[in-house]
Amino acid sequence: MSRYLSSEFLFRVAPALTRADQALFIAFVTLLLLAVSFRIFQSVEKRKVVLARFFSRCFNGLLIFALIGGLWSGIRYLVVPILGSHFVALLILAGLALWLFFVLKYALFRLASEQKAWEQDQVKKKYLASR
Repeated sequence: MSRYLSSEFLFRVAPALTRADQALFIAFVTLLLLAVSFRIFQSVEKRKVVLARFFSRCFNGLLIFALIGGLWSGIRYLVVPILGSHFVALLILAGLALWLFFVLKYALFRLASEQKAWEQDQVKKKYLASR
């Protein structure tokens, strides 16, 4: 683990791709596949507006991080001195972790109550519209 936190690993751009580079590339492709799956979930749950909005939020965030990661992978492949370093990839992953924290916080504490309020509002609109 200390090898991955050394200044040589973080800031030096090796001319050949390493296993860590391949693992990061696979991680970013996985993020892209997750983004596509959230887009599919969004299209399935169109009638439940709150869930569709949540899936849209997940899609947008994951797609942004997947594209930024793909851009980093391309820069790393081209051996660009500063932008191709593992430190930049670490910053991207730290941003992803921070974004995931807020999305999970929303999903655990507010999503269910918003969904319930939306369903109650739909019932109210259904019966008030019939008068």
